[in-house]
Amino acid sequence: SAVLLNTWDMTQRDPDAPDLLHSDAAFLLLGLAGMCGLAGASSRRLADPAGRTLLLVKFWLLSSVLLGVVVPYDGRYRLPAAPSLIVLASGLLVTANWRAVFSPRALSIVRQHPRTATLAFVLCLWVLIGAYSPNIPPLFRSLYQAWRGDMALSSGDQGAAFDRYALAEKAFPNFYWPYRHAADAARRTGRDDQARALYARARDLNPDDHYGLLGFADLAARHPDWQLTRDERDWLARREDDLRGNPWNSFQPSPATAIDVGTGRDLPYITGFHQHDHSPTFDYRWSRGRSHIRIPVPPGKAYYEITLRMSAPAVGTDAALPVSISIDGAPSGTINVPTGWTDYTIPEVALPGHTVTLDITGPTRTPALLQPGSQDHRPLGVGIDRITLTNP
Repeated sequence: SAVLLNTWDMTQRDPDAPDLLHSDAAFLLLGLAGMCGLAGASSRRLADPAGRTLLLVKFWLLSSVLLGVVVPYDGRYRLPAAPSLIVLASGLLVTANWRAVFSPRALSIVRQHPRTATLAFVLCLWVLIGAYSPNIPPLFRSLYQAWRGDMALSSGDQGAAFDRYALAEKAFPNFYWPYRHAADAARRTGRDDQARALYARARDLNPDDHYGLLGFADLAARHPDWQLTRDERDWLARREDDLRGNPWNSFQPSPATAIDVGTGRDLPYITGFHQHDHSPTFDYRWSRGRSHIRIPVPPGKAYYEITLRMSAPAVGTDAALPVSISIDGAPSGTINVPTGWTDYTIPEVALPGHTVTLDITGPTRTPALLQPGSQDHRPLGVGIDRITLTNP
């Protein structure tokens, strides 16, 4: 209720805050537990060191609460008292004698104080109902309709699938999930312009949806002629660290004969690279020292060579960089790559429908260690501009 616009909100100080997260409700419940612990401890005599420490924490908490009341605070957690609340509540919860808490004697004490027990229950229920009740029914309706859309698409009924996705979007217009599922379905069925608009809608609602990011990158890779908007370019410039493991491992990119590395449209095909760099005429990426590339081969034609456009970083030395490349798990071959962008061709049979995988490893050079005055602390491996399936 501290984040969403609903009837339980008593202040409405930050209606533009992001949608409710589970951590918000957990924080409020933890804060209530901490305040209950404070109230219980206040009835004790503070004679020992632990008691005096608790008294000090209380004064800290009181000053933080007053600061939060007096000073406007526009974050999700409105009081600067949040750290002290969490630390104190966590300590009370960890040090509690849980056997005594759930003992028959404790139950009898609760029965002797029904008003206190009822008040505690109502406070916790208030947080949960106030936080979640406005969205639970539409959320379930949206998830159900999107699931029905997925089922219809898997059975080949595209019309029914997109009708279901539309119902899911209507049930909960501010939920990104049905838009992204509809965008994925449109991309898989060749409705690329529709998919682009749906990805934009999902991105506006949740820019941290990494499955949506990979889906849009895959879509954009099909259309190198597309002029991307500023928002689309910023989205594709996200750090690769967020994509490692899943969702990257479980994502199936579109078949391709070439990967233009450094454009952002390469995200579904590569991992183990730094963010893209620029030259006057092209974009590229530096490896982190161990990189992985996958290329799904289009159906209908076999390829017999893989061409990589590579360069060593011009950092500290002009010596060639020994780069080991393993294809489909085969023993590695080594290519000495000097400074300067050059095409290197490797004989390899790439059959239609097969996904070619390349593991690229090699030493790295850190500019901050090798160039006086440099603030670039990245370990730079071999640079790659483009990977292409070719025929001799």
